[in-house]
Amino acid sequence: MTPAQNSIPATLPELPLEVLSAIINEFDPDKHEDRQTLRSLLFACRKLYLLALRPLYQDISFSQEGYEWDEHPFRHELASLARDAKTNPGLKYTASFSCILVHNYADSTVSYDKIDGLIGDIAPFLINVRRIIISLESCPINALPLQSLPSSAPISHLKLSECSLTCKHLQAFLASRPTLKWLDVSAHEDPPLSERSALVVSALLHLLSLSIDARDIVVFEHPLASLVNIDLCGYDMMALDPPRIVSDMAPFASITACRLSSLRSIDISPVVSSFPHLEYLWVHPEIPKQDIDYSALSSAKLKYLRCYSAHPSARAFGRMMLDTVKTLLVIDITTVPIYQTMRMYKPDYHGPVFYESDEWSRWWEHAGRAVELASRFEIVKSSSSA
Repeated sequence: MTPAQNSIPATLPELPLEVLSAIINEFDPDKHEDRQTLRSLLFACRKLYLLALRPLYQDISFSQEGYEWDEHPFRHELASLARDAKTNPGLKYTASFSCILVHNYADSTVSYDKIDGLIGDIAPFLINVRRIIISLESCPINALPLQSLPSSAPISHLKLSECSLTCKHLQAFLASRPTLKWLDVSAHEDPPLSERSALVVSALLHLLSLSIDARDIVVFEHPLASLVNIDLCGYDMMALDPPRIVSDMAPFASITACRLSSLRSIDISPVVSSFPHLEYLWVHPEIPKQDIDYSALSSAKLKYLRCYSAHPSARAFGRMMLDTVKTLLVIDITTVPIYQTMRMYKPDYHGPVFYESDEWSRWWEHAGRAVELASRFEIVKSSSSA
């Protein structure tokens, strides 16, 4: 065999577009080596250029954690993308955009206004974006740059840290986004009552999950018909009387899932009584070792409970809850200080449980599947003992 017969062809064989696309999809842009390969393919030929653009730009994430501002590429990468946004063909493939700044130093070198400006330069070209996360630690977010997002962008998930629902710019943005299904907004500070205004909820026709600072509850005056889950952060029920709590919760009375984050009270009865259709409850106290009074759940229609317990015997605590709440089928108990989570079906121990780390995971749907399995398990057990 001659050397010429052993040589590699100078050009790739003509492969169908579907085959090339399948090959490209095998690369993981989150892995450095694969990302470098995808970047190299941009210069191979026009066909591979167009195929490699999508995975490279589908998820754009800027994150700076634990570094001095001037030492991290965050600033330069964000500025570079903003500078070339108008001519960058990859941005039309962007489905997820996140900008997360965790600044661990008391340093004045971070220009938050500049970050807002750069995001505002990029936003007009995110024509197909569905998920946006903006988190600038210890700094209120200016929602004005979001208004430059194309009105046709099918955004369904929005998370803003250090931004209040009372912000007029944010309210104007939300009023024009009927595609939103997931809204997560945490307030930087409690604005004066004179600056509060009612959110126009008629635009949020398809909202399924709402995560807000408890102080922003008063922004809602009318029910959100499509809402399934509400996550209330930092609710201090000790500072309010029960009638006030029930009044605040009235717009959310139809929900079936609730998460109480950084809970500052041991008595959850006012919340439970506000949600007559509640089936899934996740209680996350501000101090995990704090003993919560769950006695109010005895009259609830709860099917699933996720909670913390400093009880000496987590299984004994689980059995007690399953006996007390007659409708309860599944309880996930995170023990402290070990922080291991165990799952119990009625009335038996099932085993350890691990949760997905997905930012947008619908925890109540996972809980629903666990309830369905527990229900089947109970039926099979009853049949076998008959």
